[in-house]
Amino acid sequence: MVIVVRSLEMANRPPVTPAGSNCTPALASSSQTPATNPDSTPSLKRRKARTWTEKIGLVLDQLDEVGWSLPKFLEEFFTIEEASSPATTRSNRHQQCLNSMLNGATQPRILMLLELLYRNALKVKFRGNDNSVPPGEQMFHATTRPEDIEHAYPGMTTWAVRLVGDLVDQEAMEMTERSTGLHLRATAKAGTRNEAHKISWDAVGEFSMKGLEDVAAKHAPVMSFLTNAYTVKEFAAAKPGQVVAVQTYRLQNLVS
Repeated sequence: MVIVVRSLEMANRPPVTPAGSNCTPALASSSQTPATNPDSTPSLKRRKARTWTEKIGLVLDQLDEVGWSLPKFLEEFFTIEEASSPATTRSNRHQQCLNSMLNGATQPRILMLLELLYRNALKVKFRGNDNSVPPGEQMFHATTRPEDIEHAYPGMTTWAVRLVGDLVDQEAMEMTERSTGLHLRATAKAGTRNEAHKISWDAVGEFSMKGLEDVAAKHAPVMSFLTNAYTVKEFAAAKPGQVVAVQTYRLQNLVS
């Protein structure tokens, strides 16, 4: 009787997600399988491992079965949820897979996927009937919306540049805050908060390019990186943490 009760308890337990997997439920436990005569149990054959090509083919076959292209699947997978639309409500498994991808819990990391996407786009030729961007080598198009660009290379480039532009604009707003210490006023009424920012010889004497560089690096790191990359050829190609001599007598990429 005890054995029967424990078997029923095990059968009623929900499936368990295996360690290291945030998307695929575990297979049913062997305790859920009714006991059989060992002599009558057929021998289990190990399934042959699928090749890289076979795995990709199976995934593409599934997309064909539901009538989705690969871009359509990615669009639906990343669609932002809307409270007013039940059609965009993610399942728990969907949300868990998405979170694991974006928070770095699963491999490969999202940055590696973006890098591979960009490198593949460099190798793909433009279609002859692609009129979304003017022909030529210019890959950034200031007057065209990124979503209107058909080829991935100029589309990703234009999107990335506009994103950086938005970040620099936010940094510019922060650089004008009083907290940066860059405010100096010619006149200020006594007893007001502006008095602390009144111009003086002491304030002028404390100014230095190194101090200004430190303020910019703290409050405008994107702008600082772009400025250094523009003026010093080796800076943009340097690895993270690598020290590059920024101060030179004649900046390489400036016309005098």
